[in-house]
Amino acid sequence: MPESVWTSRQLGRPIFKAFNSIMFYALSERGMPEGLSNRLAIPVAGDDPRGKSVVMSLVNDVGFDSVDGGLLRDSWRQQPSTPA
Repeated sequence: MPESVWTSRQLGRPIFKAFNSIMFYALSERGMPEGLSNRLAIPVAGDDPRGKSVVMSLVNDVGFDSVDGGLLRDSWRQQPSTPA
């Protein structure tokens, strides 16, 4: 079970996984205005479509494209050094 699913169950709240797929230096240095062709994308995983939409908007606001990363149970794929 991915740790994010376990955490969501423990808290009784939805969890969304996004910024764990990018290293801190890229997060602080690689954000770009919307519409640029070389803008990095960040996958967003979660089980609640409305909440996922909010997180995807936040990802856009900080300078990255967002990609639907699927359900939280599949979020292990977006850990650093995995096939995200």
